[in-house]
Order: sequence, then structure tokens, then C-alpha cells
Amino acid sequence: MKTKRLIVIALLYLFMTGTALFAQPCGDHPQPKMHEQAVPDTELPGMSPHTRGVHEAGLPPIPDLTKEQAEKIKQLNLQLRKKILPLDAEINEKEAKLQTLRISDKPEIRTMNALIDDISTLRGSIMKLLNETHFDIRKLLTEDQRTIFDELPPPHPREK
Repeated sequence: MKTKRLIVIALLYLFMTGTALFAQPCGDHPQPKMHEQAVPDTELPGMSPHTRGVHEAGLPPIPDLTKEQAEKIKQLNLQLRKKILPLDAEINEKEAKLQTLRISDKPEIRTMNALIDDISTLRGSIMKLLNETHFDIRKLLTEDQRTIFDELPPPHPREK
């Protein structure tokens, strides 16, 4: 009986130490630290989560853009940002109110549901604006440019 107990304890010890060893980083390949990881485009200063895939100059990565096309695309993106900014602020405000209601002692479900509906409506409006701008930009492009533009990842209305 004592030998069985001793064997069981020894096996448990081996399993526990063995799994801890697998969690350690490999010798020559140190794990990247959290602050060393790449920063997504949406977290760079001045970048909105709605302008994913747009380069620093405010242009999508499309080859052979003429100056006229580039200028019109910049104007469309600027107009889009101006339209989205107040909607984004309103979404943030409603999400803060929703969070406050969630942690309250007596949650008001009807008020919370109304805020959720408002947030959904605002996000839908942003998606419609993004779609409208996408097709306005698409109209400016040549056939080859359109093919490349269509292969770009679509902007997401809200990345978190």
C-alpha cells in the first residue's frame, strides 16, 4: 500500500514539474515582451480605427495613382474622417454610460438596451459612410487599380 502511494506521489510530481518545463521559453529564441510587440496602424497617433489600410499620406496602397486621383482620394478620406469623428465621440459617450449602468447596484435594463440600440445605429451609420466612401474612391480608379483596391482588407468600423 505504501509503495503504491509512493509511486502515485512520484508520478504526480513528475507530471507537475514536466508541464512547468514546457511553459519555459526556448534557449536561443527569447519571447518578445509585451512592449516590444508591433503596434497596429489603428493605435498610431492620429489614426482612426476606421482608416485601416490607409498609409501615412492618407492614401491606400494603390500603384500608379495620378496626382489628381491622389488628391481626390485624400479629400474623400478627410471628408469621411470629419463625418465619423462626431459619431465616434457619441459612441464612446454611450459606451461609457453603458459601462456605468452595468456596474451600478440597480441596473436599468431598459435604459441599457436603449443605449445598445443607439450604439448599434451609430455603428451602422459609420459602416454606411465607409461603404459610400469606398465606392466613391473606386469610381476614381482605373480597371487595374480597382483590382488591387478590391483586394485590400476592408476597413472595420470599430476595432478593439
